[in-house]
Amino acid sequence: MIGDSNESVQEDDPGPVVAAPLDRWRDLPARVRVDEQSMSVPASDAPDPEGGRNPDNDWLLRGV
Repeated sequence: MIGDSNESVQEDDPGPVVAAPLDRWRDLPARVRVDEQSMSVPASDAPDPEGGRNPDNDWLLRGV
């Protein structure tokens, strides 16, 4: 039941808020060159979208 006096609610104590040390952002990480930012992976040939048939010859088969 809502507002039942027998129920006790315990809230978590968040504790004190600790600020991050300012020295954390004093030094920047090492630079990354442009050629190191992407990885080259050999690619395979794409599958044939027409499935081996010639779509230019479909007009020949329409009347069959």
